[in-house]
Amino acid sequence: MAARLRVMVVDDEESVRDTMRIALGNLGHSAETVSSAEDALSVFDAGRFDVVITDLYLPGMNGDQFARIVKREDGEKPVILLTAYPPREVPADVDSVLLKPFSIDSLREVLTKVRS
Repeated sequence: MAARLRVMVVDDEESVRDTMRIALGNLGHSAETVSSAEDALSVFDAGRFDVVITDLYLPGMNGDQFARIVKREDGEKPVILLTAYPPREVPADVDSVLLKPFSIDSLREVLTKVRS
């Protein structure tokens, strides 16, 4: 079995945060969820999380802007962009894109990809 990951999930929709928490739990990982990039910055610590999953379109600071700050703090931290509307090009500070709605299999695949 793969190592248990500590994942930060940033999404302004409560249902998405809940679904992601359950899905990550089913894969053997733990999730801490927050509703905005600003809230995420208040709890982000480079050593606290193994992976960051953030929605692209958030109120205030968007996910790609948040990803840039995460990478500035910890350039090795994998950042996954969660979105129903993928950008034409993957932002420079994003390691992978996970499309909404996502499946357990697609979540597992993207986690494996960014951790390898």
